[in-house]
Amino acid sequence: MPSPSFAKENDDDSSSPQILLRPEECLLSPDPSRPDMPVVQLPRLLLKRLVSSHVAKALVWGTRAPAPPVERLQELVGEVSKMASVASNDNTVAIELASIWTTIARAHLRDDGIGAKDKAKLRAICSREDSHCLPVRLSPLSSTGGDSMHSVVPVGRCILLQSSSNNDNGDRDRLKSLTAESFVATGFMYDFNDVKSNPFFSSPEISRAVIELSGIPSVASASVLTLRKTSGKLLRHVWNTEPIIHRSSPLRAAFTYAMKWYMEMPTALPNKNDGGIKLFVKRGPGFGSRALPARWVPISGGSITPVLDDDKTRSRVSLLSPDMGVQLLGVLDHFDNERDCPNARILASIDRDAIAFCNVLRLSDKRFVVKTKVRTFVPWPRANCPLHV
Repeated sequence: MPSPSFAKENDDDSSSPQILLRPEECLLSPDPSRPDMPVVQLPRLLLKRLVSSHVAKALVWGTRAPAPPVERLQELVGEVSKMASVASNDNTVAIELASIWTTIARAHLRDDGIGAKDKAKLRAICSREDSHCLPVRLSPLSSTGGDSMHSVVPVGRCILLQSSSNNDNGDRDRLKSLTAESFVATGFMYDFNDVKSNPFFSSPEISRAVIELSGIPSVASASVLTLRKTSGKLLRHVWNTEPIIHRSSPLRAAFTYAMKWYMEMPTALPNKNDGGIKLFVKRGPGFGSRALPARWVPISGGSITPVLDDDKTRSRVSLLSPDMGVQLLGVLDHFDNERDCPNARILASIDRDAIAFCNVLRLSDKRFVVKTKVRTFVPWPRANCPLHV
């Protein structure tokens, strides 16, 4: 039986991992007419000596393509999913997954394709919610490592965004589209129609095959249930990481859209034992070192009560002090005519529902009573100035 040879699944990618294959499953040199065939990888002088040797001439090379490495994909995905917080951000793991998916896609594109059993295994791997099975490029919002950094995510965090002209199919479809675009803008979801997210984008046929085999949905085909579950994951992510949200942050709108879908599954919201729902509040009230810090606080039971600033007179904000134990919301606070905020009316409408759902106190509420304290000062009379009463 011939000994296995070291080969790369893609000779053009220097970062692709090496695998062991039989001589009939690889080539000694690249063949442009057979781009799906792995090429033997050895030190240059050793490869030159092998090619001219009697051993190489006695063996049969490249008569059949290797079987798609579905088993290796299943094994690697299992390892990553068990320690998702570490392995999913491992660039080496992501590159190996990309190489495996490329090989599977090439097998799928061949005339004989891949077998029904392998397709069933792929569907089983990709359909699990906790299955970190797809490599993605990290956006600038989610990593400081540059364009070379990759991560591994479940299929549920991948989407195919469409042009805005295809999104006017009703309020529900428009809301789905706006939600997906918002999640992609934060770096929590990844658009496989965009080179910034899709590591296979430069090879259109491979990209289409990976999308088909993994089941990445378009916005139109994405189920409401999937959006609800993804929204729940985004909320839990921000409640765990507690990022600072500025007014122009894409996470501010994403939080609103996530609450919209998650409110439709109230039984799935975290209970008090899980930390409960938390809302982001802005810095203040107070000035300088006395100012309360921006932070995430629970909607009830905490030392700070989150309050929505909806006082149109603007007369109450200046009266707040750190001693009152209240802070103004930095999320769920969109208003209809907000400038530089696309879809402000939609966001404001969702926020009103979310404020009512969470029973958040409003600054205009009658429970806030403005009281005036008057102090009088009576000077003590001088000895030569008698006090007349």
